Amino acid sequence: MLTRTLALVVVFAGIGSASLTCDTNLNPLGSLAGAVLGANMTGCLTVAGGGLVSTDSTWSDFTMAWQVTQIQNGPNSLFEYKYTFSDPAHASDLLYVLLGLSNTCLFATKTDPPNGGTFCVYNLSDTLYQPGSYNSAGGGNTTNNPGLPGSIWALRLDGTPGSGTLDVTFDSVRRPVWQNVYARDADVSAVYNAGFLTGVNSYFIAAPDSNVVPEPNQVAAILCLLGAAWFTLRRRQIKT
Repeated sequence: MLTRTLALVVVFAGIGSASLTCDTNLNPLGSLAGAVLGANMTGCLTVAGGGLVSTDSTWSDFTMAWQVTQIQNGPNSLFEYKYTFSDPAHASDLLYVLLGLSNTCLFATKTDPPNGGTFCVYNLSDTLYQPGSYNSAGGGNTTNNPGLPGSIWALRLDGTPGSGTLDVTFDSVRRPVWQNVYARDADVSAVYNAGFLTGVNSYFIAAPDSNVVPEPNQVAAILCLLGAAWFTLRRRQIKT
């Protein structure tokens, strides 16, 4: 079995990675768990444009930008995910982000997992948090999440004290789908995607799916089986 290596690097403003700008494909519509394709591989949610809901006026300028790029095809198909979560007017407020993932994302590790395993976050360079279930009362690695409107299976990403911008970059063999997202400050202010409660035809963020991209030999095997089944069916039809 081919071993795929995923790299997840969490870097903060001014360290190792340029922040994404929120000026392309603002507040695109989607449905929870629906495929993210084409122009939506890059986008940005804003409070001002209605893509994000702020629990108070503190984060009226909050933005969440993403960029997903397929960087490698073949046996090790990879997608590069980049995010910038930004609150420029309140630089000291961002505490952490809960990035929604499909609930088959069960484990994270700071190293390569043996034989691929069931890990979906590899080589984590930041504080290691396992994906988990969160709600307003807490869950996972939190004691409370004020303003979180429902439950979310997510990976916690920590902000840096004194910085209102969190930049995240990682690679994944999982294709992007629309997911929920939530961020909070050190007090009670929070923001979340406007589609959190609706699920369809609303606003979400692009994040890895539950399904691993199939390897080319797997695809070829499936096509061969389908071809053989069709050929057998045709022979039976001709005989009858």
